[in-house]
Amino acid sequence: MLIRRLPRLAVYVAVTGLGAVVLTTGVKALVDRARPAVDAVLLVTPDASFPSGHALGSMVTYGVLLLVFLPTVPSRWRRAVEVGVLLLVVLIGSSRVALGVHYPSDVVGGWALGAVWLAVTAAAFRRWSPEPTPDRGVLDAGLRPDLRSQLRPAPEHDGLLPNHGRTAAEILVGFVALWGMLLGLGLLITGALRQPVESLDTQVVNWFVSIRTDELSAIAEAVGRFGSTPGIVVALLVAVPLVLAMTRRRTPALFVVLAVVGETALFLMVAGIVERDRPPVEHLTEVLPPTSSFPSGHVAAAAAAYGSIALLVGAWLGRRAGRIAMSAALLIVVAVALSRMYRGVHFLTDVLASIAYASAWLAILWASLRPARDAPRHPRDGSAPAGGR
Repeated sequence: MLIRRLPRLAVYVAVTGLGAVVLTTGVKALVDRARPAVDAVLLVTPDASFPSGHALGSMVTYGVLLLVFLPTVPSRWRRAVEVGVLLLVVLIGSSRVALGVHYPSDVVGGWALGAVWLAVTAAAFRRWSPEPTPDRGVLDAGLRPDLRSQLRPAPEHDGLLPNHGRTAAEILVGFVALWGMLLGLGLLITGALRQPVESLDTQVVNWFVSIRTDELSAIAEAVGRFGSTPGIVVALLVAVPLVLAMTRRRTPALFVVLAVVGETALFLMVAGIVERDRPPVEHLTEVLPPTSSFPSGHVAAAAAAYGSIALLVGAWLGRRAGRIAMSAALLIVVAVALSRMYRGVHFLTDVLASIAYASAWLAILWASLRPARDAPRHPRDGSAPAGGR
């Protein structure tokens, strides 16, 4: 909302969401109702029972999303969307009773409080809005039907792929070629070049083992999360909506998604064939994934995710912002690589190969998708950004 210069809607979303938290916490403290006593305990929750925070929170959260984005839904689909949101809220509340952590009255109370809070904040927003609002209710037109075009993730004329068939073919050919080269490199490292490569790799890993301390181990564990599956998923969940809002184009967001999806596919297809053993040292990871040591999924994922975001920042916000973003991305990738070697789960050649193939994959996608083809000129740069028309 803020990127789209819709501060009033942004405040509405923030105030309504925070108000739901205040209501849940405050009413629980005032009523102080004990949780149900059941024989088969499926879930233990320490706070009070009334109202159900899940019921109230889902009513407000999905209600806010519905009221804000309803203007972008075609009129023939609005009733179906409203029913879908209502069904989701009902299922969430009912699950709390099924788990035995709430009485039915807790859930109904949560729904009622959430609905009242939604109605109050919607009425206040419509009165505060600088533009006249239609006489129809918010469930017919949404909060701001006049902002329909600004609330859409991207213009309708924006094609998802430039020259659909040719672009898809370029990406597929690049993927297969990169897969072949990475697979060949992995088979060389574990075959003809195994002795000299593993000699160097083992020395590097043993050096990392020799400098282990409790403090460094804690840092390595924390840094490694930037390349873990949850860390990458969170990065995508944050980056993709922001890219859509910032560029108002779907192709840049597709670039970020394909960067991670393609990198993951390459990693799985190569690791399953190469099957390189992990370094012969103590691993600081309790549960290792079943994939082989070559290549490093953490390092490649970090390079693909944060590298793609940095490239878009440079193209759409200018070279100065791009340099800062790329420096941050490189710092994260190097930190994740060092973390994986320090923890004894990857060799040096694993992480170097991962950085190389993730970078090559980004180059293939950048050339094929041209996600910066509609990026604005930046006067301080003196030229159009890379990938422009």
